[in-house]
Amino acid sequence: MDADGVPVPNPALTAPSQCSAAGYAENSSYQPALLPYDLTRNGTLFTFRGAATIYEESAYVQDSIALGQLHLNLGLRYDHYDGLSTGSGVQPRVGIAYQVHPTGTVFHFSYARVFLTPYNENLVLSSSTGPGGLGNGSLGATNVQPLTPARRNQYNVGLEQQFGPRFNIQAEYFWKYTHGAYDFNTILNTPLNFPIQFRQSKIDGAMVRATLNNFHGLSAFAVLGHTRSRLFSPEIGGINFGTAYAPVARPDHDQGFEQTTNVQYQFQQRSMHDLWLGFTWRFDGGLVVVSVPDYATALTLTGDEQQEIGLYCGNLFATVNQPLRTCSSPHYGATLIHIVAPGTYNPDTNPSRITPRNLFDFAVGADSLWKKDSYALTGRISVVNAADKVALYNFLSSFSGTHFISPRVVQGELTFHF
Repeated sequence: MDADGVPVPNPALTAPSQCSAAGYAENSSYQPALLPYDLTRNGTLFTFRGAATIYEESAYVQDSIALGQLHLNLGLRYDHYDGLSTGSGVQPRVGIAYQVHPTGTVFHFSYARVFLTPYNENLVLSSSTGPGGLGNGSLGATNVQPLTPARRNQYNVGLEQQFGPRFNIQAEYFWKYTHGAYDFNTILNTPLNFPIQFRQSKIDGAMVRATLNNFHGLSAFAVLGHTRSRLFSPEIGGINFGTAYAPVARPDHDQGFEQTTNVQYQFQQRSMHDLWLGFTWRFDGGLVVVSVPDYATALTLTGDEQQEIGLYCGNLFATVNQPLRTCSSPHYGATLIHIVAPGTYNPDTNPSRITPRNLFDFAVGADSLWKKDSYALTGRISVVNAADKVALYNFLSSFSGTHFISPRVVQGELTFHF
C-alpha cells in the first residue's frame, strides 16, 4: 500500500517463501527487492550521499481598508524558488468581511493564490537516480521526475452570529484546489519516506463552532468538522514504486465527520472553593484505512496485525500465533475497522475506514483549595476515556504506523501558585 491511499502489489505477498541451503528459515514476509540490503543474507547497508542548495526569495505587501461595515484585507506576494527545480509565483490575496448592522451577522470571504514549494525532507533522495539513488530500478522504480513548485487556489466562506451576550455561532467552509499537489511515499513497507507529487488534489471541509459563555456557572462549546481529501493521478514528481495509482484516491486524513462537545459547570458558592465539573464527548467518523481495501487483503496480514483490527471469521478471531488465512463463514469482518463489502471497494467513493467511535472524559477540579495573599493551591482529577473504549486512531499509516486510542486513564494534579 502506498502512502497516498492506493493499493499496490506487495512483493511479500506474491513471492514464494524463501529458503536457502545456508539454512535460512521460511519467512512469509520476505521481500526480494530488499535482498541487497538484507544484512542476514550478506547484504550491505543502504548508503546514499546527496546534497543540494535551495534558495527562495519572497516579497509581499498588504493593506487593510475599512469602509463602514465593509472591511477589506488586500495582499500581494511574490516567491521565487531555485532548488532541484525552479519556479516563480505571483500570489494575490483578498479577504472581505461585512457586518449586517441590524442583526450583527458577520459574513466573510477570502481568496488566496498560493505558491507551494516541495517538501525538503528526503527531497534529494526522491529526485536522484544512478548509483546510490532509488531511481535505478533496484527497488522497482518506474519513473523519477524532479518535484516542481505547485500552485493552489483557496477559497474560504463563513459567517459569525452572536445571539445575545452569551451565545455565539461560527461557521466556515473551505476549498483547496492544488495543481501539482505534494504527498509522501515510502520505500516498500519501511518507515523511510520521501516526497512525491500528483497532478492535482481537491480538499474541502467545514467547521462549525457553537459557544455558550458563562450562564449562571454553566459554559459549553461544540465543534463539528468535516474533511474531504482527494488525490488525482498520475504522479508527476518523485519516485513511483509499483503499479500506477488509481485515478482518484483518498489519503488517510480524510474523515467525513467529527465533533467535540465540552460542558463545564462552576459552582457559585464561596464555600465550594470554586469547584467545577467538566464533561467532554468526542465522536469520530473514522479515518480512511488505505492498507485494507477488502477482507481478502486483511487475510494476508500478519497475526499481530489481524488481532489489532479484531479480524474474525464466524466465531473465530485471529490471534498473534494463529492468523486467519481463509474464511468460509458468511459472517466475517473486523471489529475495529469497517471493511467494505466484497466487490464494492472504491478508493474514492467507498474506501475502508476506522470504525466510528464515541469517547467520554470527565473532570472535577477546585480553583481555590487554599489561598492566602499571593499564594494559592488548585487541584483537579481527570478521567480520560471513562468507558475504557478500545478503538483505533489509525492503522498501518505510512508515516506513523498504528495507534490505539488511549485506555482509561485517571490523572490527578495539584498546582501551587506563587
